[in-house]
Formats: sequence, C-alpha cells, structure tokens
Amino acid sequence: MKKIFEIHPFIFAVFPILFLYFNNLEEVSFSQMIIPFGFMLFVAIILQIILIPVYNDKRKKALIISLFMFFFFMYGAFYDAFFHLLTRRIASHYSNYLIYVWIAIFLISLFFIRKVDKHLDSVTKYLNIVSIVLFLLILINTGIHDIKNYFSAQNTFQLDKEKFIKPDGIKKENFPNIYFIILDGYGSSSTLKNIYGYDNSDFENFLKQNGFYIAENSRSNYAETMLSFASTLNMEHIYKFGELVRFPMLYNMIQENNVMRFLKSIGYTTIDISSNIGKLQHVRAANFNISPGSFLADEFQSTIIEITMLKAFKKELNLVYFYREKILNAFK
Repeated sequence: MKKIFEIHPFIFAVFPILFLYFNNLEEVSFSQMIIPFGFMLFVAIILQIILIPVYNDKRKKALIISLFMFFFFMYGAFYDAFFHLLTRRIASHYSNYLIYVWIAIFLISLFFIRKVDKHLDSVTKYLNIVSIVLFLLILINTGIHDIKNYFSAQNTFQLDKEKFIKPDGIKKENFPNIYFIILDGYGSSSTLKNIYGYDNSDFENFLKQNGFYIAENSRSNYAETMLSFASTLNMEHIYKFGELVRFPMLYNMIQENNVMRFLKSIGYTTIDISSNIGKLQHVRAANFNISPGSFLADEFQSTIIEITMLKAFKKELNLVYFYREKILNAFK
C-alpha cells in the first residue's frame, strides 16, 4: 500500500494566519506573522505527541488535530454570530458560557470521527489536497500582489532636494533636539466629553501650565493614519499625486520620507520609536528603530486573538496592559 503523509493538520494550523496576513497585506509586515505562525506549528507538533498514547493510527490523529484547528480558529465567528442573533444585553449575559458550548460541540464532533475509520485513506488524501491548494493559492496571490506593488511603487516618489535648503551660518552643535510625538487615535477633549463622558480638562491645563500650546477644534486633513503620516513627514498634500496615491506609494513615502532624510543630511541622528501599526513599526529613513513593547501590543496579534478561542480569555490575557506598557516605555 502506498504510504500517505498526513500534512493537512500542519497546513490548517497556519492557513488562517496566512489568510489574515494576505487580507491585510497593505498594512501588515511579514515579520508580524512569524511568531503566531511558529506558535501554531508548535501547537500542532505538541498535539501529535500528546495523542500518541491515545491513537496509534496517524491518519485519525491528524484528522483530530485538523478538526481542533477548525474549532480553534472559528470560535471568533461563532461568538460574533451569537451576538448578531440575540440582543446585546442577552448576548453579553451569556457570552462567558459560549466557550463551554463550543468545546462541547467539538467533543461531540470527535465522537463522529469513529465513523470514518473505513475511509481514513480517502479523507486524508482529500484534506491533504484541499490544504495544499489553499496554501498555494495564498502564496501565489501574495507573490503576485508583491510584484505588482514593487513596480507600481517605482519612481512614484522621489526626494525633493530643492525643497529643503540647509540653513547657512548655523552650527550643528546649536541644533535643538526634535521630538515628534504622534498621538494616533487620541480623541480631542470635545470628543472625549461628548461621546465618552470624560473630562480631559485637568490634563489640558497641566500641558498649558508647562508651556504647551493646544490647537483647540483642530482636525486632520486626512481620515487615515497612512495618509496623514505620509503627508506630514514629507510636508506635502497627498492630493497633488492624484491617482498615484495607493498604499505602496504611501508606504514608500513614509519609509523614505523627506523630513528624516533632510535632517540626516544636516547631521541629525533620527530615531523611530515604533507604533503597534504593522508596516509603520520600522522606518527605513531613520538611523535607529526601537521597539519599546511586547509583541502582544500589536494589531495583528490582537486580531488573531479575536478570531480564535483565545478570545474567551481576553480578560486574563489583559492586552490593554501590554498596549499601555508600550506607550509608557516609548515616553521613557
């Protein structure tokens, strides 16, 4: 009999992560995928070892692991569907019990696996083919996307050397330190008060007493971080580029921005303290990139938690703590 290798549990263990990465290629960097990718492969291997005393048949063991991966990654969808079917008040009351219902459904599914004993070869072949096809589709589409972006981003943005002129008669040692802090997502005092019922006046008064100026009733020219960031770091309005404005170009504008390159040309050392936003975590134009926090203070990792069974343990994981620590470490 021809030997069949059970590779589907390993592919199903990482496919949802690859799929999430593919659907957020414009905003997520490849490095963000490495830790969850490696962790899920590790989980699949550990499950293989744990099930050795229980199942001698490798095909059945692989089938159980693939089933587990399905339930592990589908919990977020199950949770969201529950909230859509019921009123928020009722759903919130029973949401803590959903994980037990999901585990019970998984255990019941295990019971029915016994009925495929006679067809394990066929099931294994089918799952192998499906998993390989899905894996290759993601890889091929990712490759096509990267190639298109590479060529579309070429020659769309170049440093304007005449825009910034080095001032004469100013010595390097007299240059002041520059701190550019972007409070991305931080609401205005009126927004905090009207929507969240929070009075931010104490903080504003503290800033004013320490010499800060607050531009009240101000607003950004752009509704998205990438647009605003690209515009600010190049001292250009984005609309001037017309139809060329796409994520590849915006990403290139940030990575090779005029402001940092100009400051470096006159003797500044530039340091980027990373945010939790994918491709903005490291800026090539900076001399140094510093990551002040845990990988858990990251939008991609948070999204993975939201779609998996880990969602049931969000309070215990306390992701807010890691986000807070990252911000405080950045200021330190």
